[in-house]
Amino acid sequence: MNGGFWAVITVLSWGTWLLPLHRLQAVDERKKTFWLTTGIMGFSFCVAMLRGFQGITLGLFVSAFLGGIVWSCSGLAAVKAVSELGLARAMGIWSPLNVLWSLVWGAILFSEFKGWPLRQVGKLVFGVVLMVIGILLIANAHSSEEGKKSARNIRVGLACALVAGVGWGSYFLPIRWSEASPWVTAFPMAIGMWAGSLLPVLWSWGSNSKSDRTLVTYAFISALLWSCGNYGSLLLMEAIGTGRGFTVAQGCLMVNALVGVFLLKDPAPGSPAGESVLVGVLLAALGAMIVGMVKG
Repeated sequence: MNGGFWAVITVLSWGTWLLPLHRLQAVDERKKTFWLTTGIMGFSFCVAMLRGFQGITLGLFVSAFLGGIVWSCSGLAAVKAVSELGLARAMGIWSPLNVLWSLVWGAILFSEFKGWPLRQVGKLVFGVVLMVIGILLIANAHSSEEGKKSARNIRVGLACALVAGVGWGSYFLPIRWSEASPWVTAFPMAIGMWAGSLLPVLWSWGSNSKSDRTLVTYAFISALLWSCGNYGSLLLMEAIGTGRGFTVAQGCLMVNALVGVFLLKDPAPGSPAGESVLVGVLLAALGAMIVGMVKG
């Protein structure tokens, strides 16, 4: 199949994977994250069965496992951010931050921008500035729904979105140091994701107003969507290259904004907050695309 097919799969899946979990407003975030990662682990095991387990050494397993632990902590923060800020605002903050933080690590740990010509550095800075402006527009958009929440809740939501942005921009570091293929690391990373969500959920098992069957169903739908986006992005990058594939994947921000504003109506379409979120997401996605296309 060509890159266009995998691009659609990636963008639609990663733009909507949190929507099923968002419907479970009364469920503790720790339980949502646990069942989400359980589903992801199950799907990744099925893929590993089809592709084989070759290349998984003890050192590689440990590296990917640690990356999964970081992912699950970030996932818990992301679910909390969505419950406090809404889907469009929360994802509109952490997704560009994933890109920004990965750039920081690339510069500090891997010297990725060493020797770049000034023109390319200028393009990179321009893309980063657009992303920062977009994030600020999203973060400062106040909807009528926020009147039902305390200022502390909003601050908690913003803090959790920042944690998700930093964590999901960093979880790949142990995996990258292993220099292994993402296809090989996907399953041990999923085990780490599940393990990282297990301990927090033990303290919240009784705090649930929805039936476990409903929770598991919605969480597994989210897990399937995330997994489709994950493997779709791998196939997309194989088809058109890592840089271009990464750039195209940023289209999930626009899908997410449209879902949050026009489907969930949080913030409401046509409201000042809704317009601010849409403009902010557009700028952030454009900045991320520029960053993804810049080459030294």
